[in-house]
Amino acid sequence: MKKFVNTTAMTAAFVTLCFSLLRDFGVYATFKRAAIAYIAFSVVGTILGLIFRAGIQDEWAQDEKRRRMQIHQRLEEERLDQEATRQAERDRRKEERKKQLIGEDSNSV
Repeated sequence: MKKFVNTTAMTAAFVTLCFSLLRDFGVYATFKRAAIAYIAFSVVGTILGLIFRAGIQDEWAQDEKRRRMQIHQRLEEERLDQEATRQAERDRRKEERKKQLIGEDSNSV
């Protein structure tokens, strides 16, 4: 972005220099106009670059936040699935123990 701003500012200064020489302004006025054009384009380009970068960085931050939320939701769903599987396994083992205890009680009588 800096290279683009510098190139644009230099182009503006060069074009101003050429047109000032064509219109036969004095050397001092020509260089003064070229300097003003360079500074003006540099300042405006830098400000626009900062605004553009701020907008992109804000968008990147929002995308990163969305991505983290999706990862968090996926991990939470996986954790809940694992917890449900563990609970189902506990319930199954509990039922097996009950059946074994009932079977042992009926065999011992």
